[in-house]
Amino acid sequence: MGLLTDSASRKKLHNLLFANWPILSFLLYVIGMVWLLALPLNDYNDGCYISENALMPGMTHTHYNQFRDANEFTQSIRKISSRNIPAKWLLKHFKKLGFDTYTQNFTFRQPFSHIKDEIITGTNVYGILRAPRKAGTEAIVLNVPYRPINETIQESTHAGLGLMISLASYFQTKTYWSKDIIFLVTDKEYYGLQAWLESYYGIPTSGIEREELGGRGGSIQSAITLEIPSEFVESLNIKLEGVNGQLPNLDVFNMAVRICEREGITPTLPRPASGSYERSNAYIPSLMTALNMISKHATGIPSGNHGLFLKFHIEAITLQGVLSDRSYSSKMRNIGRAVEGIFRSLNNLLERFHASYFFYVLPSEHRYISIAIFLWNAAADIQYLKKIWNDIKDDEQTDDHKPTKANIEVAFYRYQQDFKFLLALITLVYFSGIILYIIPHAVWEQAIQYKVDPVTSLYVAYFNIFLISLYVPFALRSQFKKYLASYSKLEYTSNWVTVLCGSHTLLAISFIALSNINFSLAVSFAVFMSPIALFIQLKKDGLYRHFQRILLLVVFPPFLVIILIILRQIINLGLESISSFSALTAFHHALITSLTEQQLIGASCYPIVCLVFWPIWLMFWAIVNFNQVT
Repeated sequence: MGLLTDSASRKKLHNLLFANWPILSFLLYVIGMVWLLALPLNDYNDGCYISENALMPGMTHTHYNQFRDANEFTQSIRKISSRNIPAKWLLKHFKKLGFDTYTQNFTFRQPFSHIKDEIITGTNVYGILRAPRKAGTEAIVLNVPYRPINETIQESTHAGLGLMISLASYFQTKTYWSKDIIFLVTDKEYYGLQAWLESYYGIPTSGIEREELGGRGGSIQSAITLEIPSEFVESLNIKLEGVNGQLPNLDVFNMAVRICEREGITPTLPRPASGSYERSNAYIPSLMTALNMISKHATGIPSGNHGLFLKFHIEAITLQGVLSDRSYSSKMRNIGRAVEGIFRSLNNLLERFHASYFFYVLPSEHRYISIAIFLWNAAADIQYLKKIWNDIKDDEQTDDHKPTKANIEVAFYRYQQDFKFLLALITLVYFSGIILYIIPHAVWEQAIQYKVDPVTSLYVAYFNIFLISLYVPFALRSQFKKYLASYSKLEYTSNWVTVLCGSHTLLAISFIALSNINFSLAVSFAVFMSPIALFIQLKKDGLYRHFQRILLLVVFPPFLVIILIILRQIINLGLESISSFSALTAFHHALITSLTEQQLIGASCYPIVCLVFWPIWLMFWAIVNFNQVT
């Protein structure tokens, strides 16, 4: 404490830190990167455990043995499979079991379609098994998204539907259920589930037109989504990522892993295709699994239907069957018993999940990295120091005072700042971000109306915005000389120091705020933006300014998104996939997906890029180019 309270010692520490700011900043960044790469090591993470004792996973015996019925139901669904959900077939079986059975029709106007007023229509079907032991104040959902064969990019879910009907028949014979169980089959992926959840809770947010629900169960506590493509699976992928970085309570994942292992079905985390599905504590598989989760988490787009449940504070996961290429023995009994065990544990729960973590990264099925450890990496990445003092001699000064390392005065203290200039620049760059944010819908609608290719129109609009933004600092340089004439050289430079300080402050605040919402996205941007921001300084050297421009163009938001897409492709499929991989096609797909899901489910990746990082990048670009007149 003496170092901080003694003015002389404090001044020495102050001078030492600011005199060595480049080394310290670079060192902090390196520490952050090393910390990130070291986290998959077992010494820097913890073993998974159950925090909520009421779950008691694996403490009950499972008796599900109707896997032959599940296989028969699966074959029946395949015979009647079509593009439309087999609503009549599902209603017949739910009613046969005595469930309260309902359907819900919905329509949604596709926002980014090549056809004007393209309408997506679908039907949800659900049956409710009322709790025999309580008044039905709480509920658990078993959800299966309907996917016909060869009609979607993703695998069909016919086996999951067959298993659901079989489990419904089995659950109906038991009397120990203290919660309503809702068997929900949703159509058209996110569209159907979003419509059903909005109607269930009476919260219209996405613009989906839907019928009101004919019946409801209790307050939904948790949900399980099944994506089983076939009877012949070798393991179950457990998907966790939700909308805008949400994750289910870690107890839900730990419970599913423990019960699956007990029932003889291997639980896995989604791994890169080039990675091994064998259980391993080796460093490289753990690192790739963690990076794969971070990359999916950073997009803000859910990896399954469970992500929409998380929006409504319903703890949910998706169990995805991984097809076997070695065995042709049915695993339906193992999967059925695993689902039974999970529902038995959820049935024991007396309150909402709260005891375990909601923010974490998983390097393997039995290890976790908590946010308390993970965020040290983000803190180190963004804690760069900045030299903000006056070391330029004022040509108009008449005294002999010259700043030295022993007597440094911050420019803010010596000269009156023109904060109007800073506020004007901030207003301009954020106005540009707002235009970038709202222009896709306007351009797309006008292109469809006038029968012009909407994709070409959208990219032309983007190109013009980017070109104007890049050129404005050069175009206004001559006009800026009038502003320069009213200030001395040192006062003018001091104003730019204010702008530079404001830019770095906005960048640091954005990282810190974003780390509390989607820490994977914050770290992803910090890894690229922080080291480049260190080089943005007020320099008269023309060669150094060209170097700054090159660095800024490297992290130009569209280029940075393409780089992140390529890196994710490498993580998922390996280096050999790059030759056959089109980055521009993937960029287009990512753009349209982010725009559509922003409107549908509230994904915030596109707004964050437009309204947070694009304005900050423009401020740095203005600093590098306007400062040429100094």
